[in-house]
Amino acid sequence: MKKAVSSFSCEKNLDVEKFIREDAINREKRDLTRTYLIIDQNEFEINNQIDIVAYFSIALKTLIIPQTLSNSKIKKIDGFSKDAKESIVYLIGQLARDDNYSSEAIRGADILARALNIISDIKDKIGGKVVLVECEDKKKIIDFYLENEFERLPEHSENELINEIKEIIELREEITSPIINAINEIIAIHDEKRINDYAKFIKFI
Repeated sequence: MKKAVSSFSCEKNLDVEKFIREDAINREKRDLTRTYLIIDQNEFEINNQIDIVAYFSIALKTLIIPQTLSNSKIKKIDGFSKDAKESIVYLIGQLARDDNYSSEAIRGADILARALNIISDIKDKIGGKVVLVECEDKKKIIDFYLENEFERLPEHSENELINEIKEIIELREEITSPIINAINEIIAIHDEKRINDYAKFIKFI
């Protein structure tokens, strides 16, 4: 198993490669995440070898509900209150296919469907109804989740404010006052500890 995990390759997203190689087992032992492997069945049956075709991880997470959402949407996420500020949701934290396998081996939609099936089974036992994914803000990935009936959440209000400040400063590059310098330092700190590096999508199940 260690060989299979260490051999997993995903050059387009090194974070998912790092997760399965370095973090998955530790998070499993700590009961923080469950990671599910999809293996090459033929390779296993013929050569008794485990090759990971794809994998995904599932966890629970507290979703900070964007207050720019409508009252009805906030109430739908929370299940009760339109004034809710946060909600416990199911997080599909990682979802990836090994570079050695194409979409002909397994489509991204099929990997996602397996994750959603497991979450649906958990939901029947303990409740819950919202699935969250966080992904890179890239068109191809965003289109993938939209095509699979996820809806994008608005960006966090703090990020929106920082982005607006950036735009103002860029239009006034000649300003070098101590105040502007201080604001630039705040922006630098924010970018290092960004609240919402990824696009967030939710799906009701």
